[in-house]
Amino acid sequence: MEQRKTKNKEVGTKMRKGNRSVMRAALMSALVGILSVGLPAAHAEVDLKEVADKLTIGAEVRNRYETLDNYDFNDAVLDENSRIFLRTRVRMKFDATPDITAFVEVQDSRRWGDETSTASDDAGVDLHQGYGEVRNILGFPVDIRVGRQELSYGSERLIGAFGWSNTGRSFDADKITVHLNSFDVELFGAIVSDEARSDNDHTLWGIVGKYTGSKTLKFQPYLFFDRDGRDSYVDEGGNAGKLKEYTAGAWLFWDVNDRFRIDLEGAKQFGDRGNDDISAWAGHLGARYTFPSSTWKWEISGEGNIASGDVNPTDRTLETFDLNNNYPTNHNKYGYADLFAWKNMEDYRAGIAFHPFARTRVSVDYHYFRLNELNDAWYRANGMVLNGLVGGTFTGNRKMGDEVDLLIKHKYNDHLDFLGGWSVFLPDKVLPATGTSDNANFFYLQSRYRF
Repeated sequence: MEQRKTKNKEVGTKMRKGNRSVMRAALMSALVGILSVGLPAAHAEVDLKEVADKLTIGAEVRNRYETLDNYDFNDAVLDENSRIFLRTRVRMKFDATPDITAFVEVQDSRRWGDETSTASDDAGVDLHQGYGEVRNILGFPVDIRVGRQELSYGSERLIGAFGWSNTGRSFDADKITVHLNSFDVELFGAIVSDEARSDNDHTLWGIVGKYTGSKTLKFQPYLFFDRDGRDSYVDEGGNAGKLKEYTAGAWLFWDVNDRFRIDLEGAKQFGDRGNDDISAWAGHLGARYTFPSSTWKWEISGEGNIASGDVNPTDRTLETFDLNNNYPTNHNKYGYADLFAWKNMEDYRAGIAFHPFARTRVSVDYHYFRLNELNDAWYRANGMVLNGLVGGTFTGNRKMGDEVDLLIKHKYNDHLDFLGGWSVFLPDKVLPATGTSDNANFFYLQSRYRF
């Protein structure tokens, strides 16, 4: 009897897996069929001019030199790391009809000197995006996009394309957009990791509203569901379990007038991580003012970012916001040195910016960082614990340090731009392992050509 139950369970799992594959194949087949509407028949004479008119080709070549020094906050250790990154993207968009589009973007991402020799050809090429899109389906205000694509919502604090990264981020996803009066609703589902058993898959789902009734006001309420059926998450009891995490929140960006703008975001997380309950929150508030009639277009800005940390690491309630840190664009959100993520932190920034030339912008920012909870860890922008600084290793106040960021942007023309920056982090805490608190530095120069 037990063997029969086990066999039935295995058959059920295979059927679910098979049904999902059949549904996915049917959806892709239907989309391919629709996309083929705009293509000439195999026996028809191809009008090259007509094809060229429907085809758009673009490319991007980006080089960036970086130097990271003293990220262990210890001058006695020589750990300066200099590197050069190269990212090349080639994209092609084919508008078969006004409502049917196919898009492909191929990317080569590498670090100079990574290949084993100057004559080698190590794999660095990947499909960054490749999708088909159909708009106004059957005359209704509904669009569907199927395939590998970037997903970006709000200011990308939770889900973003992570453009600073040399590879960026894209998802294998389906997305449906419903256009209403002054409001769009987007629903998406993505497979992050496809496992042998469908109930072990790691998937991401979401529904996002987008206010479209104003050019100066953006408002996006959202609900995301991150589910991982693998036993990959260790709870506070030390046991491995699955992830079911919901994030509900909203983002607002408002150009009040041509001089003043504000943006704010708040989010609440709940669900289960292993046998722990998730109960976490985060918030952001920022503002910028541009002085009128100033020759150099002076700006002042400020913001505050806060994300909850875990109060008690043994109470079976996880209060660290976005502990998994799976999909955000953290760079440039909490200091350019990338020493903090939107988790167990407080970041208060003040900045100035000016334009000494028409195509050049210079900005200087000051950040004051501290932890939200001393019983939780210090997390870097990549979500990892920094230098082993876990909860219980801190003493005194919650301040972690200060950071000063200098950034220079220059737009040479519509195709070529340059970026340079220098960030200095001054730690306030002495590292328990080394007894040191020396400054860390991050320097970078970047060029980007695109058309």
